[in-house]
Amino acid sequence: MGVGIEIEDELTTAKIWEVLLRKIQRPDEFLPVVDVVARPSDDGKGTYREMTTAFNTANGLPERRVVENIYALEDKLEVLFVVLDDANEHVNAITTNPETGKRSLEFFLRSVATKERVHWHVPKAVVHGGIAKVLEKARLL
Repeated sequence: MGVGIEIEDELTTAKIWEVLLRKIQRPDEFLPVVDVVARPSDDGKGTYREMTTAFNTANGLPERRVVENIYALEDKLEVLFVVLDDANEHVNAITTNPETGKRSLEFFLRSVATKERVHWHVPKAVVHGGIAKVLEKARLL
């Protein structure tokens, strides 16, 4: 349920977190989107963002306007992308395996109501590419 890539020891959590925060304001550096508008969310706890997807057009699907609230929870090392017309939140999380101590960067979908992971209908390669892009940008800091 989701995709993760192990983080090499040399790459700091702080650098990855910095890139995840940049991803909130500049999604066009990570995704094929246009017409991005970002401002503080109405509840004052995050970021309100609108953007138009461009990746659906390659598959013959219409562009889609995405409206979401985004919350960066540094204490949990999670960024929550809560799309306003969806019952699920997209999560970008830096996790640590309690058995090995190894960190991973994971992207997954979670139910807003139950907080349980749910099936995400997106090709694994697309998500894997997004994670790899975050890690690459973090290496360059």
